[in-house]
Amino acid sequence: MKPQWIVNDLGELGVKIGERFFFLYKGDNIEYETGKHDDGSPMLYRIVGKREFGETCQPLDRFRARWPDRYQEPLVYTPGLSYGEPGDGDWKPLPASPSGDPQP
Repeated sequence: MKPQWIVNDLGELGVKIGERFFFLYKGDNIEYETGKHDDGSPMLYRIVGKREFGETCQPLDRFRARWPDRYQEPLVYTPGLSYGEPGDGDWKPLPASPSGDPQP
């Protein structure tokens, strides 16, 4: 199943996988249970435009630093506020695509 990158009418970046919709939220994701806004109106979504979020969605510090070669800002773990465990924020090598084919 191939993910489809989407945006909702709140301007949140998300991904549609099958019939499920996940939106980037505070370093994790949110899945809206009802598909409606607080006022009961339907939440809308569409595919992400080619230049809508830039070439990729980048961390703010990287944007401010004028695109250094690599983003290596450490993740600060705060007990009771951060998701996961302290080691979850460590930088890890990205594995190759299972297909081995480069993605567009």
